[in-house]
Parts: sequence; C-alpha cells; structure tokens
Amino acid sequence: MIHGYMISTNDGQKVAAQLKAAGCDKIHRDMRGSAKSERAQRRRAVEQLNPGDVLVVARLNQIADSTLDLLRTLTIISERKAIFRSLAEPWADTNMRGVRLLTMLEGIAAFERDVRSARTEAGQARAVARGVKLGRKPKLTPKQEQDALRRRKKGETLATIAESYNVSHSTISRLVA
Repeated sequence: MIHGYMISTNDGQKVAAQLKAAGCDKIHRDMRGSAKSERAQRRRAVEQLNPGDVLVVARLNQIADSTLDLLRTLTIISERKAIFRSLAEPWADTNMRGVRLLTMLEGIAAFERDVRSARTEAGQARAVARGVKLGRKPKLTPKQEQDALRRRKKGETLATIAESYNVSHSTISRLVA
C-alpha cells in the first residue's frame, strides 16, 4: 500500500494532487499550526506501515521539523521495513544511497547540537562572570526563608507557613537550615 502524508497549507490541493499522482492509496493530513508533538496523522501514517508499504511526501519539510526529527521518523519507517519517498528530494529515501546521505546528515545534526550546546554554556559562563544570576527568581527573600525556617523549628506545619507566604508547601520543605 502507498500512503501519502501532508500538512494542509495554502497549496494543499496541489500537494494532494501530487500525492495522488504518485499513486497514494491513502493520504494522511495534519493541519498547519499543529504542535510538533500533536501530529496525530503523521504518527498514524507511520504506525499503519507494513513491510513493503511506501510512505510518500511532497517535500521533506512535510514530514519533519528538523534534521533530528527526520532521522527519527525515517528510523521508525525503516524498522517497520517500509519505504520512504520524497517527491521533491529523491535522494532522501530508504535505499542504500539515501541511508548513507541521511547518516551524513545525522553527523551534521549532532555537530550542530554540540556547537549550540557549547555556545549556550559559554554564554552562561560569561553571564555568571558579569554577576547575572541564572535560573528562576527565588519565591522567598532571604529574610522570609529564615523566618520560615524558624517557624518550622517551632513546629508549625508546612501548609500553614506556605499559606502565609503564598507559596506551595514544597517550597517551604526545600528550605535548608
């Protein structure tokens, strides 16, 4: 069976026609603007693939939001012993040539993640050196923390103390003397 997948856009009818022309028996369609994790039709299309089935998209950006997302999706398709085809990018398929190219892309994606992580760490280190405090702003001032600890030692309940500062009891329980 040949499955098509698309995201409905302004040119949705044109894309649907391309997928039908490519021989798709069934077209799965998600709406534009759906959160990445909510692509229910993409998930359903991949889950319905049987060995030998084909999943066709008009362009790679229809099936994935990033290189990593594309690689994850293609890995699942490959594990299901199905075939992937992109009409606009014929090199991105699940034959050996496509797998080699996608493996190179995976290396590039890993490099991008490493570079982004290194830049983030360097930026955080510069910010700390300038005296910037990272993380969430504390819910209690140092004086409130000391007062809460004193009240806790006297035996007041966490809930009572928390209510007086308009915070959760967990905030009070995490205070260390």
